[in-house]
Amino acid sequence: MATAWFVDAGYAIKAWGGGDGPRMDYGALRKWIEDDAGEPVGDAYYFNCDSDPPNAAQNGFHTFLRSPRRAEQECG
Repeated sequence: MATAWFVDAGYAIKAWGGGDGPRMDYGALRKWIEDDAGEPVGDAYYFNCDSDPPNAAQNGFHTFLRSPRRAEQECG
């Protein structure tokens, strides 16, 4: 059975402490999930929304999503 992992960034950031401390290591978290589930994660999805949509063009993450590099990241 394939396993998918959906990361709700708004919740993750809030639960992690708002981003003021050390950065969350999603690779380590993914490994822990895979170890706990006993199978690899087939697909992982990270989703978030911009709290100030008119200024989304200034948000580095959303700029990355619109970039050609994104296709390279997805295709491997």
